[in-house]
Parts: sequence; C-alpha cells; structure tokens
Amino acid sequence: MIPVLIALLILSCAPVYRAEKGCPSTEDLMRVYATKRTPKEFRIYGRVSYGPVKVPFFMAKFDGIYTVKVPRREIKLEDGKVCLENRCYLLPFPPENLVFGGVLEGGERELCEGGVKILSEKRGVYERVILFEGKRLAEVRIRNLKNGKVIRVIFGRRDPRGYFREIGVRTEGAWFKLLIEEVEI
Repeated sequence: MIPVLIALLILSCAPVYRAEKGCPSTEDLMRVYATKRTPKEFRIYGRVSYGPVKVPFFMAKFDGIYTVKVPRREIKLEDGKVCLENRCYLLPFPPENLVFGGVLEGGERELCEGGVKILSEKRGVYERVILFEGKRLAEVRIRNLKNGKVIRVIFGRRDPRGYFREIGVRTEGAWFKLLIEEVEI
C-alpha cells in the first residue's frame, strides 16, 4: 500500500509534458499554396463587405490585363499597384494570389510554434509573415518596412475548387471582407 501511495505522490508532483502538435512540412504546403498554382486567367464575382454595406465587384485577368469593376469607384490594377480614386498603393503580390491562396514562393524562413507553421520573407519594402494552422492557410501579415504599417489578411472558408470564399482584410483603422461568390477559370 505504501509503495502505491509513494508512486501516486511522485506522479502527482512530476511535471506534465505535453506533446506539441507537429507542423506540416513546407513541401506539403507548397503543393497547395505555391504562387505557381494561381491561374493566369480568371473571372471573379463577389461582394466587398464593409460593416453593413455590401458592394458587388468583378475582377478579371486575361492576357496579363486586369479589369476591375466596382459601382461608382474607379479602380485600376496594373504593374504591381492598385489605384483607387487617384491614390496608388504598391502590392506585395498580385491580388489573385490571395483569392487562390498562392502565397508561397519557396525560400521563406520557417518556424513551428504550437502546431502553427510560420513562414516569413522580406522582399523590397515589405515583410510577409504567413501563418498556417495545421495545413490550413490562416493569415498573411504584410508589414511595410518603411512606415511599419501592417495589413492582416485573414482567410475563411476555402471552396473545394481551390479558391477562398471569404477573405478578411484588416488595416490600421479599417476592416473589410471579400466574399467570393463565383470564380471562372
């Protein structure tokens, strides 16, 4: 009886070690989320949701030329930048990469913490940090190295056909969501 009590006392005081969830290999993630898997030509129909306001949008790319239509707004998308109402913003990668999940180029630094795979890369004026929960793309954080501003792209449901149906974008002071209704490839 005493040896059993001693064994219980030792076990109750012993530190508990939890096996940490493993992260998927980068090779497995590259098979699904590589930029080269993004279609070169497409049509995307959806809505932009900003609070209670939902605005339809259309984006297409054929022969390397983008067409973007949003009611009552002029948007131009070309040469790695988006121009909205006479202001242009550099893009860290083409917008279709977010819709199709093509966020990995290879060569990113990698880290695994608590089952979350973190891949990061500095390129030009941007640093990209890509987070995977298991094999699911969860978030991309894009930080401008010059001004320190961060844009967070949060991924929702993924359609079985390979594109994300919900993509949330959070900037300093703004939050909107892209709701993708249909994609033609």
